[in-house]
Amino acid sequence: EGDAIVLRATKVDFTDWHLQAVQTDLDLKEGQQYKLKFKAKGEASCTIGVNAMIDQEDWHDIGLTDQLQLGKDYRD
Repeated sequence: EGDAIVLRATKVDFTDWHLQAVQTDLDLKEGQQYKLKFKAKGEASCTIGVNAMIDQEDWHDIGLTDQLQLGKDYRD
């Protein structure tokens, strides 16, 4: 709804990064603290990865790498 991003997998191949939501042009800096807030749910129980990475070649993470358990109800 509104500014929501909806992702739907039509085929599952168990490669965890094949389904992604990407926000570019944020100019994140290593060593800086940021707050990420969102709500998420799944049609079935699932685990998703949440990462903050530099959006240029070598694509390294800058401190946020986590796994979240989702279910049928929205979770903050």
